[in-house]
Amino acid sequence: MNSRLHALPRLNRRISLPGTASLLWPLAAIALMLGLHLSNALGRAINWDEFYHYTQIHELLRGALTSPLQTLQARAFGWITLLPFDNIGQIVAARIGMFVCMLVAAGAIYATAQGLAGRSAALLAALGWLSAGFVLQHATSYRPDALAAALLMLALALMTRSSLGLRVSLLIAALAALALLVTMKSALYAPAFAGIAWLRWQEAGRTREAGLRLALLAVLVPGLFALFYLAHAAGLPPGQAVAEMASSSAGQMFQPFTFPYRHHAAKAAMTAPVLTLAIALLPVLAWRARQLSGAEKAALAGLALPLTTILFYHNSAAYFYVFILPPVAVACVVSWEMLERRYSLAAVSTVLALAALAVFATEERENLAKQRRIVAAADQIFAQPVAYFDFPGMIGHFPKANRFLTPWGVANYRRDGAAGSMAAIMARRPVPLVLENDPMLTAALTGDGRVPELQPGDVAALRDSYVRFWGPYWLAGMELTAGTSRNAMIRVPGDYTVRDGAMVVNGLLYLPGEVLQLPRGRAQVTAAGEPARLLWGDRLEAPDLPPPTEPWWTLF
Repeated sequence: MNSRLHALPRLNRRISLPGTASLLWPLAAIALMLGLHLSNALGRAINWDEFYHYTQIHELLRGALTSPLQTLQARAFGWITLLPFDNIGQIVAARIGMFVCMLVAAGAIYATAQGLAGRSAALLAALGWLSAGFVLQHATSYRPDALAAALLMLALALMTRSSLGLRVSLLIAALAALALLVTMKSALYAPAFAGIAWLRWQEAGRTREAGLRLALLAVLVPGLFALFYLAHAAGLPPGQAVAEMASSSAGQMFQPFTFPYRHHAAKAAMTAPVLTLAIALLPVLAWRARQLSGAEKAALAGLALPLTTILFYHNSAAYFYVFILPPVAVACVVSWEMLERRYSLAAVSTVLALAALAVFATEERENLAKQRRIVAAADQIFAQPVAYFDFPGMIGHFPKANRFLTPWGVANYRRDGAAGSMAAIMARRPVPLVLENDPMLTAALTGDGRVPELQPGDVAALRDSYVRFWGPYWLAGMELTAGTSRNAMIRVPGDYTVRDGAMVVNGLLYLPGEVLQLPRGRAQVTAAGEPARLLWGDRLEAPDLPPPTEPWWTLF
């Protein structure tokens, strides 16, 4: 044995971990969560809501956006269309913007919670929100939720910790008003603001001056909302009146104790077990906490109350938890303090991180590439954007002709009847394309039975007017077997190309590859000697690559 080896100094292989009460544990877990969120922003499939909100940006740029309510996000993120990316790349860029909003919301959760408790409980509040399963999956999605949560939580943090001078009051009111313009569901935070207002008034000795400052906030919010609304609406074409829109939305979105997304609530609880435990412990711990004043307990109750909206707010799907959980995570400071005392800060932080990692491990990573191929096909097929029917508005830079076909959208579409039907739209403008990206459209285009979501006349028009061209792309046209004739209704006027076999159209013979023009109305069409197709457009060509296989969506 070489004796020189014994002369070398021995390495100390023992690694010293921080103490179980060290703040490094929640900070490290938060850093890990931010990495997971960023990975989801860059690699998770685009959800249908994200395509819809992206479409609103292009509607704004085309001058076709008529609704001033809940569309401020289109102005805030219009810059993404200047980036040299395709639609998918631009939506991913918007997700980076949402990541920044998420950072602001998490920081505001910490700041608000530290105004009520210690630093460790405040860090656990931020970590509890960031690590919740649905928050991990949807906080960076291009939706209003993270933006509204950032604005509202920043307002709550300022209201909790500032002196409420005139400048700060103006800023708080402006943040709340902007949040309302982003999404009207921001009003669901009202109990949280009321609880903090009550606490501040009690802490100030219930003085007249403190009461006037808080009353000023209550006046400033609607006033600034009106100013922001008018400024936003000034650049939009006339649309539905704000009062009518708000009334219609409220009637459909607030249905007491219907609990429409109870299955999402169950999954939200299962994928955020520690936060769920903290919420369950909150009422008991707050009630028994002798060190808390009545005003502090009222503030915690106000912060927690927004969660009860899942019982009656219709659109409480998975992404809703990104928006509604921040004040609830703050309310749980008494639970975070108890869990830290009983199990240590290190243990609670670790379990929160492990639960989030378990959710992240189940994430798919293939559907985004499929969506990119589907969207890219539009520019490969069409030299210029054309109107189209689909479910969410998947080709955002093309003009979507029909409604967003979520359950709420379908309800409005069926309520409007013939006036809002696809057949009526086709009578007003050419719609050469249908993108088959939802089961209801698949049933309409490929089946022969009724489709409950769609009006019967629309189902008949879709089946009569479109043929499959490439994957989910259906073009206006028709297919005929050899020797058959058809007295066809042409609902999409324009150039048509004869494909596969010769055709006789209105008594004139057209060979394969020839182009003819058809006006709206009836046309007598015959397949001359072999099966033939008549497809809208001037010799449009399908993409070289085969279409991606389903699924294209990542379900909740």
